[in-house]
Amino acid sequence: MVPEAEGRERIEGLPSAAAFERRLVGLVLFAWLASAPVGFSFLLYIQMFTWEEVRTILVTPLEPLFVILSTAIAWYFTLRSVAPVVAYLRDPSTEREPAFLESMRRFSFRFWALFLGYILLAPSSVILSAHYYSGFTPEPLDWFRIHLVALIVSILVGLPVYVRILDLFGSLLGGVRLERIQVSIKVKVFLVGTLMPLLIDSMLVQYYWAKTGYFTWETLIVWLLLEVIAIVGALVFVRSFAQGLAPMQRALVEGAEPGAVPLDVLRPASTDEVGVLVSGFQKVLRELEVRNEILDLNNRLLRSASSAGSLSDALDRVILLCSEMGFGDLNFLILQPPGEEMLIGVAQTGMPYRREGYYTLSLEENSLAVRVFREQRPVAIDDVAADPRASRRMVERFGIRAAIAAPLITGGRVMGVLLCADTRTTRHYSRREIQLLEALAQEAAVVLHTASLEEEMRSARAWVVDLLNASAEGVCGVDRSGNCTFVNPAALKMLGYAKAAELLGSNLHEKIHHSYADGSPFPRENCPIRRTLEEGIESHSTDEVHWRADGSSFPVEYWARPVIRDGKVAGAVITFVDISERLAAERALRESEQRWRTLVSHLPDQVLLLDAEGWILYANRLDGVLQPPDAVGLSVDRIIPEDQRGRFHRLLQEVAASGVAGEIQLRVDSDEGEKWWSYRVAPLRGEEGLEGFIVLSSNISELKRAEQVLRHDREELERTVAERTAELRAAYGELESFIYSVSHDLRAPLRAISGFGEALEEDCADRLDEEGRDYLRRIRAAAARMGDLIEALLQLSRLTREELVRRDVD
Repeated sequence: MVPEAEGRERIEGLPSAAAFERRLVGLVLFAWLASAPVGFSFLLYIQMFTWEEVRTILVTPLEPLFVILSTAIAWYFTLRSVAPVVAYLRDPSTEREPAFLESMRRFSFRFWALFLGYILLAPSSVILSAHYYSGFTPEPLDWFRIHLVALIVSILVGLPVYVRILDLFGSLLGGVRLERIQVSIKVKVFLVGTLMPLLIDSMLVQYYWAKTGYFTWETLIVWLLLEVIAIVGALVFVRSFAQGLAPMQRALVEGAEPGAVPLDVLRPASTDEVGVLVSGFQKVLRELEVRNEILDLNNRLLRSASSAGSLSDALDRVILLCSEMGFGDLNFLILQPPGEEMLIGVAQTGMPYRREGYYTLSLEENSLAVRVFREQRPVAIDDVAADPRASRRMVERFGIRAAIAAPLITGGRVMGVLLCADTRTTRHYSRREIQLLEALAQEAAVVLHTASLEEEMRSARAWVVDLLNASAEGVCGVDRSGNCTFVNPAALKMLGYAKAAELLGSNLHEKIHHSYADGSPFPRENCPIRRTLEEGIESHSTDEVHWRADGSSFPVEYWARPVIRDGKVAGAVITFVDISERLAAERALRESEQRWRTLVSHLPDQVLLLDAEGWILYANRLDGVLQPPDAVGLSVDRIIPEDQRGRFHRLLQEVAASGVAGEIQLRVDSDEGEKWWSYRVAPLRGEEGLEGFIVLSSNISELKRAEQVLRHDREELERTVAERTAELRAAYGELESFIYSVSHDLRAPLRAISGFGEALEEDCADRLDEEGRDYLRRIRAAAARMGDLIEALLQLSRLTREELVRRDVD
């Protein structure tokens, strides 16, 4: 026995090999073993044998041996004949199907041959047993009668068993493609239509013979005529039935492949259910043929679309395919721009795709394309000249004679129209052509929509790539295992790699994140990015380093965000920046702030930082009022005397409004006496306007006291100066009088000296020697010099009465 194999997956409902063998052998044994009881019952009924003779036949060796031997032969024959069937059931592989079907087909005929041989030999064994063991002497009519009984038994037992065997074989065909007829319907109809009348007639003849004992040649002829009439009637019925089945049978014999049988030949040939079945089968084949054409069309379109590099290529391929299918010699692709109330012809036969289009159609105008777009169903016009649905403008422009159009629908939205026109002649568009164009339009819509999405995706991908390439931040992608899947130029530059291939596919932690800043190993299980990959939680770090290709490290701030697909973590995107400069700036800022705090804390003045509302943000010292840490967060009113707060707040308002620093001096009365404080306020402005104030507060009490002393000394000085001025003015008056008198009294003798000298020079110059003349010149010069001095004294005396005019001198 061959064990049941695992070849092909067992077909649901298919009986096992053991169950099939058991049922088939049971039916065969039933046919062989049930025939004897049925036959002997008829023989007793027609009184051909007595009970004693029947008992003798059954207990003597001949008949039992015949039954046992024939049953054993039938059993062996059955098992041998169906061995291929059993082998198939144990291993239902496609290689065993031909032998399986051939075994089933042959078994039906072999069963009848073996069973009829058994039925024909059984009467002989019965008569011979009766003759040898019971003294029965057979006559010719006895041989005839017992063979009639055998005929009746073969019909009563063999026909039902045969039908059950066919049903059993039929139950095995669940997973088999039955390409050849095993037992035709005509055979089944003939068997039923012939054997049943034959059974009835034979039983009537036997009944008549048994009751009357009368059987003549006339009776035999009548019986034979009845059998002939039954057979002829069955043949007529079978012929009529065969006529109705002929188209179907021919299709089945040819393989039932679309195109194997011309559809005009496969037409109904009867008026009954078979005719309806043939008509339905013809319709199915027609639909199948159209579906195959549609499938082939879609495959061609998809192959064209798969090789198209862009949306424009896909559109041009659709136009080319329409031309190849013969829908017309002029084909158009008309699309609706997003958000527009019009259609644009973007491509047509002989003119490639152009985004701005070749012509436009308003959704309000009368046009075949507009009608198809609005109604969302295909429309065919056999003669556009006689049909008002066609656009006169388009007909005249392109010379269209007939047209057919189908909507381009995807996702429930109409994106345009596929229109095919014939400019040569009018034509009738068949239902098949309409179906093909509609299918092409549906597939073209999907292709165009997919091409559009792919173009948008390519554009988006290019934009993302450009964005990543232009980003100053380093960006890396890793898969679920932490292997690098992409890296941008900024990351390569920071990490010191020349090409992305040096990182792609490698474990990023082992490449750039393997150690701490001090060089000690950084275990992967402690890496925050591992948590992102395993738990889908974002991670952020500012105190770690990345390692360059040359082995150096640099401080980074990085973010790891998970990539979620179908609810699962598929990887992560890591962005990082080199924070070396930032850390240096922060360090410099801290040092600068420390220096500023040190400077401010050692200033003799009080320094306050206030927000825009007057709350203290910082104080270096608050003499005797509050300690600086306690002052932070309090109102500045806590350090301003209550009676002076109004003046201080007005100063804050003026500084905030003008943006110019201001100053105010406030007097504070305390137990220690009067104190004066100077508050100089400057605004702090940011990008959004006023952010606060800086206040410098100084104790000017000593300065105020010094001012008072200085004021008293100034008053004393002014009083002394006034007294001295009065004395000087009196002295100046006396001096002026003296000078005036002196100058007036000296001018008379000086004029005399000058006059006599001039007269002496004029009258006596020739009588004087050179020395005398020299003395005379000296006298006159001295007199002139004396006159100038007197004039100068007079001018000097006038200065006390004239306004002084200042001017620059060398």
